[in-house]
Amino acid sequence: MKDSIIVTGAGLVMWVAALACSEDAAPSGMMVASSRATEGAGTNAGSVEPEPEESAPVSGGGDREAINPGSVDLEERSPAADPSPSTDALSDAAPPPAATDAGAAPELGDTVLFNGQNLDGWTAARGDGAGQTIQEIFQVTDGMIHVYKGAVQGSTQPIASLRTNESYSSYVLHLEYMWGTARFSGRSNSDRDAGILFHLFNNLNAVWPDSFEFQMGTSELTGEYVAGDIFVIGANTRGQTSSVSSGGNLVFAELANGGMRRSVTNGGRARTNVKLDMAGWNTIELTVRADTEAEYKLNGVVVNRVYNMEGNTGAGFQPLPRGPIALQAEYAELFYRNVRLRELP
Repeated sequence: MKDSIIVTGAGLVMWVAALACSEDAAPSGMMVASSRATEGAGTNAGSVEPEPEESAPVSGGGDREAINPGSVDLEERSPAADPSPSTDALSDAAPPPAATDAGAAPELGDTVLFNGQNLDGWTAARGDGAGQTIQEIFQVTDGMIHVYKGAVQGSTQPIASLRTNESYSSYVLHLEYMWGTARFSGRSNSDRDAGILFHLFNNLNAVWPDSFEFQMGTSELTGEYVAGDIFVIGANTRGQTSSVSSGGNLVFAELANGGMRRSVTNGGRARTNVKLDMAGWNTIELTVRADTEAEYKLNGVVVNRVYNMEGNTGAGFQPLPRGPIALQAEYAELFYRNVRLRELP
């Protein structure tokens, strides 16, 4: 199979397979994003204004600000800018995942997004720079998606994403993830980092399109990469969270427990109030109700919420009720499994 390289205006490099759809041409079943921009799906007419009460800036979005084709070249997101050495408790001598541990079984009515055998139904995108090809970054092994399989510790690797070809509106997304041992580029000795993107819109072929993120990471609470934080990806995305001030930071609190509505936009972060990730397999449940609300649940506990999700596709901010879902690859070896979704009425 002969591959070609397409460079977009944003500096992204996409490895594009020949368009033949035979098993010989694409044995994994995974599609590869082209450079052709795709509009976000299904935004409504009619803007929803954020509620006025207690609006306050949300703590910074770090290197996630404006990751859009045409706004920030990915080369500007230098991994060397990582803030601190790793403080996570994972050992680089940790055992690999056990193939006999299958995790939670699907429930009646679930849509299986990852079938455990190939990447049918998914499209991958790769950032610029040296390192593995897109086919090497996302490999299927023993019923898992193995991210950066075979990449050498400390080597230079690109960021990447794997998104669903379908868009979804109201649903419960279930998946399990586990960190591997290797870390790459300027983050070879830093806390691990990745995330789940949802309600993707605007240029779907970007590595990280405009969207909302369920942060996955191993930093300590209030650190840079804390599992359960909310990130708003891109200047065209905004929402609201509920939080209280604690230790100099705004952290998640339910509205019923004194949390105040606050806007989060343009690469902003809304911090969780608890650290619940652990070595071994972690379980994410993301419950999304169109543009109204998304509930973040990690290992069985609600750790964050985002409300009134909006996106700007060129006609100003409007409710954002649906979009594809994406899995990030961000400089750390990682395993995903049991990726499934149950649609809600």
